[in-house]
Amino acid sequence: MSINATIIRSNLSLLPAFGLGLGVAVSVGLARFAYALLLPAMRESLSWNYVAAGSLNTANALGYIVGAVSAYFLLRKIRPSQLFITGLLLTIVAVLATGLRSDLLWLTSTRLLSGIGAAWVFACGGALVAARYHAHQTLRRVATGLFFAGAGIGIAASGLVVNPIIAMLGNPAWPTAWLALGVVAAIASVWPILEASRIAGEANAVSSGALNLRGLMPSMLAYFLFACGYIVYMTFIFAWIQAQGLSWKFGTAAWFVLGSGVAVSPFIWRRALDPKFGSYPC
Repeated sequence: MSINATIIRSNLSLLPAFGLGLGVAVSVGLARFAYALLLPAMRESLSWNYVAAGSLNTANALGYIVGAVSAYFLLRKIRPSQLFITGLLLTIVAVLATGLRSDLLWLTSTRLLSGIGAAWVFACGGALVAARYHAHQTLRRVATGLFFAGAGIGIAASGLVVNPIIAMLGNPAWPTAWLALGVVAAIASVWPILEASRIAGEANAVSSGALNLRGLMPSMLAYFLFACGYIVYMTFIFAWIQAQGLSWKFGTAAWFVLGSGVAVSPFIWRRALDPKFGSYPC
């Protein structure tokens, strides 16, 4: 059965999944990985070494850990939709605030806060997609892939926002780029906030069950090893491109291809990891 036929039979659209996925585009693409695009300009303007530049991403990663751990406790008191919306709002404020001051303590704090917000959005968004499509197993698989594809959309969009600003105004314009990202993040957050506020049911209720961490250990270890490689790569890849003397247009194109690859990867990997999905076209 094709995905289109399933949608017609269930009278359910995949647009809500795309809307929720824009939350990932904001929290991961615009707030988290856009820093790689701004790192060269900030390092040059603020006379940082690579240790100082990398420390901001360390703060962001620590914020993500704090957000992920705190979500476990917060979801015992508030619904996933509420934490999802709070995370989006916190992310928007943090991105805008990053463009307001240049001292290292301030920037470290805003990166920490954006990491917390991103964790709340990422953790709760998947649960909201499952709640939205709980009665439609086939669509839920596709909707989940569409939700996580939002990260790639945000990565690609960040290159289209940041690089032209720095190219036209120069490295001192990095605060302007952060403010522009904040405005785009605010606009892009309207749809996911509306979608999250519409979701009801048991899946969007306060959690009361205990979490079995032992069963998660293999996945946590795999994710840790994955992060060791991709965080360093995503942080410094654009700086490396500039160090090779390549143009900002080439860098934008490379970043756009990278984001596009992230966007389509959920649909590619679901085929590789589960052959039964072969009968469902992307």
